[in-house]
Amino acid sequence: MVIKCYNTASRSQVAIKIIKQDPDHYRNAEKEIKILKELQILDPDQSSVVKWMGFFLHQDLICMEFELLDISLSMFMERRQFKPLSLDEVRPIVNQLSMALFYLMSIKIIHRDIKPDNIMVVDHKKAPVLVKLIDFGMASKVVDVCSCVVQTLWYRAPEVLLCGCYTESIDMWSLGLVAAELALGFVVFPAEDTYDMMKFIVESLGLPPKDTLHRGESTHIFFNVNNSSPERTWTLKTPAEIAKEFQHQFRDTRYVPFVSLEALLFSRISFASLNDTCNFVDLVMNMLMVDDNERIKPLDVLKHPFLYLEQYVDQEKYQNGEGGASVMTADIPQNMVGDTAFVEKGVTRVDVMGRKEVEELKKSVILSLETFLTDIQSERENNSLLGKEIKSMTASQLEMNLRWETLEEQAVVFQKRIHIAMKSQEEQQSKGHLRG
Repeated sequence: MVIKCYNTASRSQVAIKIIKQDPDHYRNAEKEIKILKELQILDPDQSSVVKWMGFFLHQDLICMEFELLDISLSMFMERRQFKPLSLDEVRPIVNQLSMALFYLMSIKIIHRDIKPDNIMVVDHKKAPVLVKLIDFGMASKVVDVCSCVVQTLWYRAPEVLLCGCYTESIDMWSLGLVAAELALGFVVFPAEDTYDMMKFIVESLGLPPKDTLHRGESTHIFFNVNNSSPERTWTLKTPAEIAKEFQHQFRDTRYVPFVSLEALLFSRISFASLNDTCNFVDLVMNMLMVDDNERIKPLDVLKHPFLYLEQYVDQEKYQNGEGGASVMTADIPQNMVGDTAFVEKGVTRVDVMGRKEVEELKKSVILSLETFLTDIQSERENNSLLGKEIKSMTASQLEMNLRWETLEEQAVVFQKRIHIAMKSQEEQQSKGHLRG
């Protein structure tokens, strides 16, 4: 449960996430706080991640304090009656969330539950395309991942459905489905069951790679294996086979039945230039590669043609409450270079930067991101060297302890020998006195 509160110390409104202190909830809260502490090295605005201000205990409740944001992306879509966003509105949202994934990847954290409910619009009136990623209750470090079920079903990656190994790329899969959903106005795969989800994926995006199928602990639930061929091959079980084996009746719950997501996107997106649509569809399809090794990385998303800065609607307009996105890039004359140009269409106003300035800014942004990655890698190498030194010191200490233990054992033996010798000497002296 999350409630709006007033912080009397900072004199500001905040969001408080309340968790009960029963054993299960307490362990989950403990894990989330551990992740949130790691996120504090990031700039909340630059990384598009919610700002966390700490936690406190109240009676039997754990209370986490966050910056107050407006409404979730799912509520934002609901309020506009699920009318699809234009590509000019989708673009900055995808950009900010890709930036969030880039920063999470840099500190080896997987969110594991990206969906419209966990994406907050900062201010839906003044800045409807300014968003932040929230809810790290299911997040984990990359080293801590296991084959347990994570992600909400509608946004679950195929490797997770198969209960196999997974990486940060599962977050990119979820983002791809969110991006498509915003452009279409409806959920792409509204499955009722894991088999339904797998069937939707296989029919519209293809079969997962063989090695992913071989490694999955649950592959046998969804697929039949053919061992007679030189290489094992897999085929998706039919709804009749699933009904007989698991008593589950498959239902096609999709808003629009389709066999190709690519074709669906091309057919449903309107009021955009063909070039812009092609770039968007290409980006989404790269986000939704069923082979997680081929799935696009966050930094490559930021370099993708769909996110080129020259295609942006001026962000300051949105942040100042003047935003609109009904004017597409096709409406902008190609010869506008140098000065800021304005295109009027109805009540919408779009600013276009000079191409030279855009290219310089784009190169600067990408160079900054690559430098950030290099710094992170260097820090990891330094930590690795420090770890090796600590291990070496620990080994030396262990060796000294063993030597000390050996010396102690020898001292004990020596003391026993002295004691025996002294006792023998006393016995001999006693016998001498008796003879005298």
